[in-house]
Amino acid sequence: MHWWKLVAALFLSISIGIGLNTPLAPGIENYSPTVATEGDTIQLLIAVVNAGLKTHSQNLSCYLISDSTNVKAVELNPKDNENLTTNFIVPRGIIGSSSKHRLFDLLVNSDYDGNIILKNAVDISSDSLIEGNKYSSRPIQINHEVPSYFSFPMREILYESIRNLFYHVPMWFAMTILLCVAMFFSFKFLRSNNLHDDLKAAAFTQVALMFGFAGIITGMQWAKVTWGAWWNNDPKESAAAIGLLIYSAYFVLRSAIDDPEKRARISSVFNVFALGIFIPIIYIVPRLTESLHPGNGGNPGFNSYDLDGNLRLIFYPSIIGWTLLGVWMAQLHFRIARINPHLLSDNN
Repeated sequence: MHWWKLVAALFLSISIGIGLNTPLAPGIENYSPTVATEGDTIQLLIAVVNAGLKTHSQNLSCYLISDSTNVKAVELNPKDNENLTTNFIVPRGIIGSSSKHRLFDLLVNSDYDGNIILKNAVDISSDSLIEGNKYSSRPIQINHEVPSYFSFPMREILYESIRNLFYHVPMWFAMTILLCVAMFFSFKFLRSNNLHDDLKAAAFTQVALMFGFAGIITGMQWAKVTWGAWWNNDPKESAAAIGLLIYSAYFVLRSAIDDPEKRARISSVFNVFALGIFIPIIYIVPRLTESLHPGNGGNPGFNSYDLDGNLRLIFYPSIIGWTLLGVWMAQLHFRIARINPHLLSDNN
């Protein structure tokens, strides 16, 4: 039965093909001015990326929004697909009497690009000379909130590097699953004394460790792009390094013992306890501390902002694909070790 290998190949093809070629949704890259006062008429210059403002200008609109208050642009002029000039008349009384200024989100919308939003874009100050005025907003008229084509969300800081979600994170999920399988075979050996179970445990652990180092490398690249440094002493980074050292010690231990049965028994005990340490330091401790990674402070790491519906369509098959690839690699490694036990035991 090789159907699961076809599933692995299919899901990895989706991860690589669609994951790397799907365009990002439009996003606001730059704009000016950033401040205004009640009663002003302002010309807002907006630079947008990955948009089709001029080619697809049907029902193009632009708003300044704060809670239930909004101001619609009175004039729009798309110079090209990614540059838009808008004119706003900022009404008096829009701030209200409770504050002197208010931050407004900038929203550009079209039937093709959907909503393009930049939070807290324009700071509008109240006109202290005018009292008693109260502005009433009209309902926003939007036909399409999302782009008319399949796309990944534009996220500040992440930008194109958001695609690493399909490689860095699934590799670590696959590593964890493979380590659980390895622990199962180690525990099974302690009950059966069958050396084949020990060989399977070592094979799964070795492939898991390979995935772990690949996850560290892709994570360092992601950190450099988003956080500005290859290594930031983040709690999850430190925990990942400790976890890899623990499982590297597993193979150092195996290589130091010549007797096959003694090696299998001691390394199996080590493997069982290693997983008991690995899971808390990777998945529990970092969530209880301040971290640059999503999910710090006990918050959910995969909320609707970090992982929208389109990302999930590629992310979950990626986890399955990388995991099945790891199982496939572990099987091949075990078969080689069964033919020549020294290949697995002596080279680890």
